[in-house]
Amino acid sequence: MKSKYLLSIISFFVFFTTAFSQNTWLQKNNFGGASRDDGIGFSLNGYGYIGTGRDAGFWISDDLWKYDPIADSWTQKASFTGTRRQYAVGFALFGKGYIATGIDFNGTHQNDIWEYDDALNQWTQKITLPAAGRMAAVVFVIGQYAYLSTGRTQAGIYLNDCWRFDPAANAWTQMNSLPIAGICLASSFSCAGSGFVSTGRDSLNNYNNSCWRFDTASGNWSHMQSLPGVARIYAEGFSAYSKGYVCTGLDSSDHYLNDLWEYDATSDTWIQRTSLPSFSRKGTSSFVIDNTAYIATGIDSSNTRTNQVWEYMPIVGINEPGKTTVSIFPNPTTGIFRLNGISNFSIEIFNMQGERVYQSKLINGDAEINLSQEPAGVYVYKLTSGNGLIHSGKLMKQ
Repeated sequence: MKSKYLLSIISFFVFFTTAFSQNTWLQKNNFGGASRDDGIGFSLNGYGYIGTGRDAGFWISDDLWKYDPIADSWTQKASFTGTRRQYAVGFALFGKGYIATGIDFNGTHQNDIWEYDDALNQWTQKITLPAAGRMAAVVFVIGQYAYLSTGRTQAGIYLNDCWRFDPAANAWTQMNSLPIAGICLASSFSCAGSGFVSTGRDSLNNYNNSCWRFDTASGNWSHMQSLPGVARIYAEGFSAYSKGYVCTGLDSSDHYLNDLWEYDATSDTWIQRTSLPSFSRKGTSSFVIDNTAYIATGIDSSNTRTNQVWEYMPIVGINEPGKTTVSIFPNPTTGIFRLNGISNFSIEIFNMQGERVYQSKLINGDAEINLSQEPAGVYVYKLTSGNGLIHSGKLMKQ
């Protein structure tokens, strides 16, 4: 139980009295495995995971690595027991991770799916996708299901089909196809209770920046506002704070990209956000922990694979898209802290062992926090609203 609380805290802590950092990137410790591109990523129980892909020696990988956002460290886990592959998809549901489809070293396109149990640190094969094996598909998760779509078959056929995976029933169900010509190397995300597919390339080598929304209630697809950025392949898609994001990739002129675009499903609008620092790249992997995104690995224009990891903190506030300013003072202190700047939020404080030592509901914009009975040391606080985490930081008790 201790780790459950501690792992829910974002690893980027703010000392003293600061404004919450938003729309910012922070480089983290490098990925623990070999530099690579076209691997998978998913988040599970407060941790991030990256595995498979092709490394700098052109070796197809089967390793799996676990990222601890608090310690900013990587630990190798049980290797993927399916065929080594790249261009697979990864996702998580009901406390389990999954890897599906992809292409192996011999060029065989896969249609299998495997489940990872972190508690047992083992893999179990699940029911095979009842459709052609494929590479460079997309996946998004809505509620209790994962939806897999698009990709390219071994025969070179570009796909637009869509399949729903139910992990509880261990079953696949075919859904309505994406109403465009088949594409591969697209990006996807889920927000506002819907799935979205954007970017990609069709069989005629047309690059795409359209955006399509899948409604689970009706099973229908709707054409939404296209990505304003350049059409691309190999882009990375993720979701945070009820918004969708698309970043990086490769355009039709073989220019490597590092731009970041945020999509608001409520208004059907895109906003450009701060670009990924360092070099432009394609074939990255990503995962999201407590609405903080992590972009890792990939390959740049010099054909150099990387093991860099970058953390992105989206814009979030009481009145989105604003900024939340929180004052906690004095810091450090001998035990009594004052907090002001927000109302109608909850605060939790944890020691470095992950034990919650304080919890309160903040009705007014000013509050007193008494840690006089706690030993001297460093404590972590998090402020949450009904929509999730809005601010975290460290308190230092002398």
